Amino acid sequence: LILVLITVIALYRTIMRPLGSYMESIRSNEPLEPVGSYEMRYFAKGYNAIFEENRQRTEMLREAAEHDSLTGLYNRSAFDRYILTNPQNIALIIFDVDHFKSFNDMHGHNMGDDVLKKVASSISQSFRANDHAVRIGGDEFAVIMTETGPELKETIAAMLDNVKRLLSDRSDGMPEITLSVGVAFSNPKDEAGII
Repeated sequence: LILVLITVIALYRTIMRPLGSYMESIRSNEPLEPVGSYEMRYFAKGYNAIFEENRQRTEMLREAAEHDSLTGLYNRSAFDRYILTNPQNIALIIFDVDHFKSFNDMHGHNMGDDVLKKVASSISQSFRANDHAVRIGGDEFAVIMTETGPELKETIAAMLDNVKRLLSDRSDGMPEITLSVGVAFSNPKDEAGII
């Protein structure tokens, strides 16, 4: 009887309790803590390797699904999703590259790509880390500024001036790039327009 009791306790500690813990971790989408018998620890290590690989793949797929491959900015899909789920207290700034077709026609598509990359970089450098810079498509870009209202017009104007300054720098051998810009605030009572 004592031998049976010791066997039951050993089975509980080395197999049953770890299995319960593993089931809870799997339901919670968490890695497993390697506990219990050698076989249970081996299983947990194998599961954790697959879990981490799947997490990294999911992150890579999410990154690819939400970001523009040329500029690295968020893409139109991420833009639409953010606007639908966070419509309050934002400023929306829309940028359009002036005469973009002429860059492609006169200098080729590689120059056009370089122009888009420079615009994306200039926008990213000029706005806050918690703002969302987006390539909407083609030569159109946007920035969604969070927790922002008309009281920050001067700050936004300074950010736009910095974008303009970065784009007018021709030390990289690229032609001067200009943008048409519009700004709107999420509250319909707020003023909207070009700053």
